[in-house]
Amino acid sequence: MSFGGGSYTVVATPTGANIKLTSTGCIPSANPCPAGSVKAVIEGIIQKAILPPTDAITNVGNLSLTISSSMKLTGSCGSLHTNGALTISGNAGAERANGFTSSGSMDVSGNPCVGHSGCGTGSPPSEYVIDTNSEKDAYEAANQNKSPRLQTRTSPPKPSPRSIRRTSRKRWSISDCLAKGTY
Repeated sequence: MSFGGGSYTVVATPTGANIKLTSTGCIPSANPCPAGSVKAVIEGIIQKAILPPTDAITNVGNLSLTISSSMKLTGSCGSLHTNGALTISGNAGAERANGFTSSGSMDVSGNPCVGHSGCGTGSPPSEYVIDTNSEKDAYEAANQNKSPRLQTRTSPPKPSPRSIRRTSRKRWSISDCLAKGTY
């Protein structure tokens, strides 16, 4: 696919229970990318969910995240966790209490909203917006250096009858935690 004078391809390769994505970009546009061209390759693994999710976004790797937007995490899974460091420089919202957590350090310089349904709609009561230095310091102290979230099971969980639905392709999917969000 052409993009800004260059091109890129994305290849999905099944690797057991996971999917490996390989994206290759080339400037100038060519496929395959010839010697002497600018080439970048990014690989990622999409891991099959082992346990039902508790957060809208969970990073089980040691990746540092920065939220510099007004991302809104709503519903029963309206939260985010990273096993790395977390920086919140935007005005993000998380409906769940303790909606932003990290296993590493945390730095809050924006004005996030946490713990109210209004945090996901953009109309929160002011007491849920973390907007003073003392509130930011207290939130960081309470929500950083949490235990890492690990995936320890090697087989899928056995879902309860209420938590499964059959799709039109005769596959089963777990739907205990359906998170909605705007990004």
